[in-house]
Amino acid sequence: MLGLIFAISILSSTCLAKAVPPTPPQAPKPFLNITTLAACVPPSIRVTVVSPGTGGKNTNTQLSVPLFTDCTYQETTPVTPGQNNAPSSAISSSADYSQFVDANGNALDKNSVNTFLGFFGDSVDLDVILELTACAITDTSNNVNTIQSENEALNNGNSVSILNYQCITELIDS
Repeated sequence: MLGLIFAISILSSTCLAKAVPPTPPQAPKPFLNITTLAACVPPSIRVTVVSPGTGGKNTNTQLSVPLFTDCTYQETTPVTPGQNNAPSSAISSSADYSQFVDANGNALDKNSVNTFLGFFGDSVDLDVILELTACAITDTSNNVNTIQSENEALNNGNSVSILNYQCITELIDS
């Protein structure tokens, strides 16, 4: 009889153990706490070009001219007509040297600015880099016209055919 009570006791404790729901497994702890990194965008300067339009009206076009091909900051890149909405002829031009922009003309994001400043070892202020940045238009006759902050006529206000637009910073010898 004692054996029967012992067997029932073991059987009921086994059933009770199976009736208790298991604890849910916990997610493994990450080995590294990795955050999503935003892609770096090379800095550009916003350039405004006035070109001959139809019906005697001039056309204003804004384009972003990048200083570099990518965020390694090793190669400069000219913009040729047709790229970035760049017109093939111009009467005058100006550049906004107050800030770096992205390819769409928006202010450069903080991550890209920090990456760019990090290239200089954080030893150069962004305003200094902007002051030492210059953009130019090269026409098809290989005349180079520096783009000023204020709208300035090219070729005495006569239309010139554009070979390319390019911006560089004098902190880097290309």
